[in-house]
Amino acid sequence: MRMSQLLATGVIPETVYPKNNPIRKIVKEILSGRTDSYTFEEMEHIVNRRYFGFDSLVSLTEQEESFLRSNMVDSMLHRFNKGDTRKFLESVCYRKYQKKGWVSNVYTKEALERDRDSSESHIMTNEEKLLFLEDPQNLESRWHELNLDTPFASMGYRNFDEYPISRDKNFATMLQRLRAVGGKRKLCVLDLGGGVGLALWDIKQMYPELITYNATRDEEFSHYPTDFHVVGFMERMPLALQGKIDFIFSNMATRYFAYSDLVIQCCVLMLAKGGIMDVFFFIRAV
Repeated sequence: MRMSQLLATGVIPETVYPKNNPIRKIVKEILSGRTDSYTFEEMEHIVNRRYFGFDSLVSLTEQEESFLRSNMVDSMLHRFNKGDTRKFLESVCYRKYQKKGWVSNVYTKEALERDRDSSESHIMTNEEKLLFLEDPQNLESRWHELNLDTPFASMGYRNFDEYPISRDKNFATMLQRLRAVGGKRKLCVLDLGGGVGLALWDIKQMYPELITYNATRDEEFSHYPTDFHVVGFMERMPLALQGKIDFIFSNMATRYFAYSDLVIQCCVLMLAKGGIMDVFFFIRAV
């Protein structure tokens, strides 16, 4: 299947995903010397192609689609014009060597001068910045800029043991039940709002026969490998996933959904016969 056909399904295999990640293209453009700001039209083109370039399981109103689109464009404009990602790429950065049990730290010159830790540090070249971003283990590293420090991963950096379903052998028992009901060994599991995919990576190490799908709204330069990536709004999942997923789970992602009713509809339609959904929905008080 050609790349254009894959994009048109909204479900992208891990084998082609890194080459087709627009965030990587933006990062390399900035490191190559792009100093001007990204325009609304540039980001809108990416969002339209990435998030609306496939048929959806549910129909959204024009108002709902417009709200999701404009918010995503605004978020990306902030991130790559004046947010921490742009500052990291353009700043003179210092990395301190990681101590045992510590998270690695990256500093601007001003932040380093204020830091009292005497650990040895070195200036990062552009090549080192790329290598740093390509390693998903660095996603938990801290970015220090003046009085602020934030992790490099914006969403979804959680081990599977932090998910409620992982406790007390609940997950293993549920897999046995699904296999008995569906009569198949290779079950499809989807993390709804999986971010960088760490939880699915953990699952794959324990159950390599499972087929993993990471559904996430926010792409990162780096990610943990998964069988398939579903980049889009949880309110607008691809039609290609209809009746395909045996188990849908989520942890702390529902608070970011704009339309929880649409997300529920998508989940129900994605489930295979006998499938299970373990998603806690955080409902905002009106």
